[in-house]
Amino acid sequence: MATLGVLTAMVSVIRICGGPVLRAFVGRAQEGAGIAEAELCSSTGRDVCEMYKLGAVTRVFGRPKILEFVHDPHEANFYQKTAEDGQDREEFGDSWDESRQRQDEFAPNPNLMLNIGFKAPSKIVLRLVALFAILLQSSVVAFAVIVQKYLKITREGRIPPPWALPTTIVGTILLCTGMGLCAFLIDQTTMEQNDRRQRSPHTSHRSSCRERLFPVRSVLHWIQPGGQVIGDQTFDSFDFNDGQEEISHFVSSWRRRDEETFQDSLWTWISITITTLGFIVQFLGIRSVHSTVAVYQLGAVLVMSIIRGLLRRRRTDLDKNEIIPRHELKERDPRDYTRLGHELDWLSYHLLNRY
Repeated sequence: MATLGVLTAMVSVIRICGGPVLRAFVGRAQEGAGIAEAELCSSTGRDVCEMYKLGAVTRVFGRPKILEFVHDPHEANFYQKTAEDGQDREEFGDSWDESRQRQDEFAPNPNLMLNIGFKAPSKIVLRLVALFAILLQSSVVAFAVIVQKYLKITREGRIPPPWALPTTIVGTILLCTGMGLCAFLIDQTTMEQNDRRQRSPHTSHRSSCRERLFPVRSVLHWIQPGGQVIGDQTFDSFDFNDGQEEISHFVSSWRRRDEETFQDSLWTWISITITTLGFIVQFLGIRSVHSTVAVYQLGAVLVMSIIRGLLRRRRTDLDKNEIIPRHELKERDPRDYTRLGHELDWLSYHLLNRY
């Protein structure tokens, strides 16, 4: 709704889901699958990874050395505990629970962008935004009907042709449908494993005081050894955890196998055809109706662009690198990294002192 970047969407679905013929049409016949995945998808794979660099998450090609693990101080022992009689799963169970029942599979490389890169809005907010977008685009059509049928505003002294209004309505419907199909096809090329943090008596809640009534909750850690050269870029040491700002949902996203994708399918052709026809028909219709309708449509696009930008706010301050803070990187000699190559030793010492 209130679509922006129509040509970008069509080229993207061709690069992700299209066959050799379609990719050759947009000049991407010899493009590898990893290039399109790195630029257009949020998943990681065998050749695509996400690394931390100078306060931001960067998607690059390569196979990095980055560790992602869950630390539970209450279970940090060298023996396996079993539940005693009378203890149920909620009392003794894991601190993470799969929110969707799927196979036990995870992405080859950690998904930093989905978990700590941006703040994920709630489902209620997303539904409200989707409803607002539908109402906003519908208001454009309603405004065109009012201007054409009831107000009968002339354009340069002449009434717009009778086919202008139906063309605008049909083109808008086709364009929104085609853009929705493009987004759906791109989304179906990846799979996700979603886990949510359980709320159990063994999970402590943060408070203003330092007292803990329950055992310390589990903490997610991401640690990146420094000095790695991935994709002609050198990455520094990085350690981040959700000890200060709890992450309630953990996401792992990876690319579907080739036999499971919609590549070179009929739906790709259908989505491109509908989007192209909708763009052309809407363009002809808006040019034929009164100019205020075009201004209204432009305003709707600008409003939805601002809202989409607000939905991708930063989740956490990635400058809080516990190994080498960003301000320390600017002050230190790049050759003087005392912790370079000893990140795991530093993390072990850090966890021992904290817990």
